[in-house]
Parts: sequence; structure tokens; C-alpha cells
Amino acid sequence: MSSMGANSTESILLEILVETSKAILEKVKKGKKLSVEEIMLLHLDLTHREIGGLREEIREIRREIGGFRKEVNERFREIEKRIDETNKRIDSKSLELSKKINELDKRLTARIDDANKRIDSISLELSKRISELDKRLTNKIDSLNEKLTNRIDALNEKLTARIDETNKRIDRLYELLVKRVK
Repeated sequence: MSSMGANSTESILLEILVETSKAILEKVKKGKKLSVEEIMLLHLDLTHREIGGLREEIREIRREIGGFRKEVNERFREIEKRIDETNKRIDSKSLELSKKINELDKRLTARIDDANKRIDSISLELSKRISELDKRLTNKIDSLNEKLTNRIDALNEKLTARIDETNKRIDRLYELLVKRVK
């Protein structure tokens, strides 16, 4: 069956479930006794609504993760911009020093060496910090993904168990009805 056909069938079944639930609730308001099937249909409607709520929670968490990723990317862009600005300033200073090197060769050579060592140290430190930040963010995202996966798996197991239990009850009721009819 195509996904469009599945969606159409699902929406029809959902509409039937909603309408049936409304009719059952009207019966409850009138004080009438509900059959087991009607109770099961109300339970199915409630379960469907809970799953819908969970899906919305998952969408919200995904939006939050998307926002977090955007923020991280923006921060990386800012860091890259700062590094570029720093590099431009360093290049500018290097040109000035190159002009003066001819006049003050010995003094400026020592200063340039010092400046290069500091630049390398800063660059190394920035690289370390960026790597550490990347590791922390990756760990947080992995942890969040693992928590979400575990939560979804637990909910799936719960729902599967509920459905299995419901199917067993329906089978027992069916067997009882068949015995009574015979």
C-alpha cells in the first residue's frame, strides 16, 4: 500500500475512532452501561491521543536541538571571524615590521620571534578550546539522543504490551462469546 493510501486509511480510521468515542461518551453522560468493546475503544482513543502528545514532544525536542545547533554554528562563525580579524591584524603588523627590519634588524628580529611564539601559543590554545567545546557539545547531543531513544523505546514497549494485553482480552472475550453462542 502506498504511503498516501496508508495516510488516507489512517485518517479515516482516526475519524471513525473520534466519532465512536463521542458516541460512547454521550452514552456515558446518559448513564448507560458500556460494553467491553466500548471501553476498549475509549482506551484506544486515549492511547492514540497520548501517542500524538508524545510525537509533539519529540518534535519540540528536535526543534530545540535544531536551535542549539544553530547557536553552536553561530558561535563557531564568530570565533572564525575573530580569528580572521586577528590574522589580518597580525598581517598588518608584520608588514610594518618588515619595513623597519632593514633599520633595526637585530632588535626587531628578536621581537618578531617572540611575537610568532605567542601567536603559535594562542593558536594552539584556541584549537584546544574549540576541540574541547566540540567534544562537550557532541557528548551532550549524543546523551540527549540516547535519552530520547531510550524514552521512545520504553514507550514503544509499554504500548506494545498494552496492545498485546488488549488483544488477549479481546480473544478471551471472543472465546467466551463463542462458548455462550454454542
